[in-house]
Amino acid sequence: MRKKLVVVQQYLSWKGHYRQYFENLMDWDHYSLYASNDKETYPRSTWIPSSFDADKPLTIWTKIKGRFWDSFRVYKFLGKQDFDVIHFIEFEPLSFLLCSAALLRDKTLVITIHSSDRLHFSSWLNNQLSSFQRWLLETALKKAVKHDAFIVTHYQCHRQRICEIVGPGYEKQVAVIQYPTPLPETLVPRAERDISNPKFLIYGQIREDKGIFEFLSDPATESLNITIAGKVVDTRLHSLPKRRNLTVIDKFLSEEEINELVDSHDYMLLPYPEAYTNGAGTFKDSLAKAMPVVCSNIPIFKEIVDAYGVGIIFSKPSDILPALAIVDEERYGALSKRCLEYAQNFDWKYMRAEYFKIYDQLKESI
Repeated sequence: MRKKLVVVQQYLSWKGHYRQYFENLMDWDHYSLYASNDKETYPRSTWIPSSFDADKPLTIWTKIKGRFWDSFRVYKFLGKQDFDVIHFIEFEPLSFLLCSAALLRDKTLVITIHSSDRLHFSSWLNNQLSSFQRWLLETALKKAVKHDAFIVTHYQCHRQRICEIVGPGYEKQVAVIQYPTPLPETLVPRAERDISNPKFLIYGQIREDKGIFEFLSDPATESLNITIAGKVVDTRLHSLPKRRNLTVIDKFLSEEEINELVDSHDYMLLPYPEAYTNGAGTFKDSLAKAMPVVCSNIPIFKEIVDAYGVGIIFSKPSDILPALAIVDEERYGALSKRCLEYAQNFDWKYMRAEYFKIYDQLKESI
């Protein structure tokens, strides 16, 4: 007897929202499969052991082990199973291409794509590897949609780019489910704050692709009161000249530490460059904390800020303070309120419901 649906997460041991995303989609009506260094007590689940340790430093070898090898083992296993629908929460294109003959035989795939463009690096070698990974992704997606795969992404701009990749005629197979915000801890907007000298917070993993070093290298940022909090992977930040109004907290932060920083700052600052291609978990976290955002003018931010009025968009660092000069306490409170409204409308329950609509549609068509 064939099984209807399985939800797959081969990166359960990785830090971030990998686990929450997976657990949010579990249900007694379908199966789950995961790779992890620990076995969990999930219902109707299959465990594939992994030796990846997220607490150890990332090297080329550990990335290969954690990304490709675990994916390949999971995809190879799935190719031998009798599932009608397979949902890949994370998609590893090389593993898919190697196992595609079995995965596409009598199976319908749901593929979540979290980023629509390749990463850009200052290193020539890293750029070559990124370009090759991009080619693999495009090749894999083109092959998948020709076999009726359904693609989910989290932004309209990402959907547009994926539609360009797979070509005309497949638009109905690409859908947008907005990336969820955490459940707000309070429904009370921020109010009565002295925002005459705004304090900006940048938190999360400080990677090269986020362009924070380039942003801070602009002299206009010297007038901004900025705290950077999170593990600094882009070590170029340590070479910046010391400045009075720049604080760097280089470590992984607990939830309590994050909340204390959010309470003591006015805006979440996301100065990511035009070439940035990943999602924006920090952006969504900020909205759930009723904290207005100040974002660079890139599509993933602009489409939400423009539509829901949760902050401001800037094109260059010198635009930030003039744009905020017109934000008084009343307007700041309105921005904060709209952050909470967005978080309530697009939470993890919303995402689960949207995915289940797709699951039901595909299961009924079998």
